Amino acid sequence: MEVKKYQKGTEIVEAVKCDTPNFPAEIADWCGGGIRGVGNPYSMVSIEFTTPKGGEIAHYGEYIIKDQTGHFYLCTPEELEKSYKPLEELTQESK
Repeated sequence: MEVKKYQKGTEIVEAVKCDTPNFPAEIADWCGGGIRGVGNPYSMVSIEFTTPKGGEIAHYGEYIIKDQTGHFYLCTPEELEKSYKPLEELTQESK
């Protein structure tokens, strides 16, 4: 599973995209969630998981973020791009 690190201010988070090459079962194991939509030929598989505010469902193309305290959150690609910088990008900028 491909876990990437991002930074927002002083906070560093891990993020996994619900997309290939990541497998739904690996993502569900990582965030303590479950897989929805298995066996339904008319919908994409999604990941159901718990956040501090309640249950969330991550759909294909969305991100699940793990913060520094170990909590998981749902994040759209637009939110991730707007609010976070890839940690590897920040490392390269400082060289």
